[in-house]
Amino acid sequence: MSNENFISAIRDGDTSKMSDLWDSLYRFTYQQAYRFYMRYFAQCNASGITVDDLIQHAYITLYNAVQGYKQGEVLFISYYGKAMKHGFLRLVFGQDKSLSYSVSFDVPLDDEDSNSDTLADVTPDPDAENTIDDVAERDYQRALSADINTALSMIPDDEQNVIRKRFWGNLNLTETAAECEITYTQVRSLEGKALNRLRSGNRIVLLRKYRNDVINGYAYHGTYALWKSTGTSSKEYTV
Repeated sequence: MSNENFISAIRDGDTSKMSDLWDSLYRFTYQQAYRFYMRYFAQCNASGITVDDLIQHAYITLYNAVQGYKQGEVLFISYYGKAMKHGFLRLVFGQDKSLSYSVSFDVPLDDEDSNSDTLADVTPDPDAENTIDDVAERDYQRALSADINTALSMIPDDEQNVIRKRFWGNLNLTETAAECEITYTQVRSLEGKALNRLRSGNRIVLLRKYRNDVINGYAYHGTYALWKSTGTSSKEYTV
């Protein structure tokens, strides 16, 4: 079932589908919570807010989003994603109704440094939020692609060539064999050796830092999209 179908069922009285909807969106939720936490690490840490806290808050946001979503205007995941980000900002920066205090936007974030940024300095402009996310995503993709290319440069050329054709070129084993002018069996052998090398030594050290983000984020979008943007698939990359 699609997210929109889950919502229709929930609104028709089948509240058990709320759990199914949460399961469907959990990877996306984790990705958004983790990235928000890393982007505003200092503010989250100062408030004692963890990634788990953000995820719990997102569940409340999801419940409210189900009530407020209007079918047909946008995909629910887009509606929920925007609501989740705004909820995180309210939670971390003291604007959430569940908090019993308010914070002046002019108060320095560092009590010991009067010249430090204020809350107003670090609170995003809603109109610019999508642009900031796009820039951050491009920077992340460039860093990931560069590290993958570095890891690939550490393995033999014939193995590297097969990996690039298989996953960057999106060729199957037969097509790769024809392109490389070798047999199907040789392609499988070279691919297996290459993936084993990428899972060991300096190569895995280089790529391990992306593992959680890929599993909980990019795997949600599918392996082909990940490989096209970064040079690997979630399956090969995260093992």
